[in-house]
Amino acid sequence: IGKLMETKQQQTITIQCGPVANFACAQLWNLSLSSSSEIDQNAMMIWSLKSSTWIPRSVAIDFKSAFRAHKSSATEGQAPQQTVQSWSGKVQRVERTDGGDDRDDGKGEIETWGETMKGDIHEWSECAVDSSKTRIETWDEGESMATGTFVEDDVLERVRKFAEGCDRVSGIHVVAEMDSGFGALSASVTASTRDEFPKSPIIGFGVCAFDEEEEEEEEEVEEM
Repeated sequence: IGKLMETKQQQTITIQCGPVANFACAQLWNLSLSSSSEIDQNAMMIWSLKSSTWIPRSVAIDFKSAFRAHKSSATEGQAPQQTVQSWSGKVQRVERTDGGDDRDDGKGEIETWGETMKGDIHEWSECAVDSSKTRIETWDEGESMATGTFVEDDVLERVRKFAEGCDRVSGIHVVAEMDSGFGALSASVTASTRDEFPKSPIIGFGVCAFDEEEEEEEEEVEEM
């Protein structure tokens, strides 16, 4: 039995909750696709025969207007052998806008995280919340949205589908936007995921939007 367990691949599933979390993960997936990446792609991604590339094994929770990345049927197959090299690339900073508006103002500005992704997303990845909103402001609003609009059940169903395609779920990553109601939504989703996968460790990563004006104000206070 021990030898059988050693031969099985161990994979992780990522839950991305909120626009800021999805922006952060989009850059992670871009890095994973780099030829110089040291990230174990088989552990965190799926090889798509349709697009002949790696796509994230992730569930992205966001407003409907944010999903601009191309979807893929992601029929799984044997991934090609790759040579791992050390990272020597550059760090890219992506400016985020507050709105979820799907309009293009013609200025070439990045509106959604989907526009920053170089690859596709899985057809199971898109988990859209209330499209009439552009932000979830409060903790209570996030909690009510988790159960009231069936987001929680939708996320769990997608996680189950990804888990069925894994040899062994070695862990679940939850990347959550913490400075909005998406923090409450992610807490509710994480608790439900824990009940569904009690033997799989869950690690959470909290992210917040960078506020340049607020940082400048803090620096001025410190100088005083």
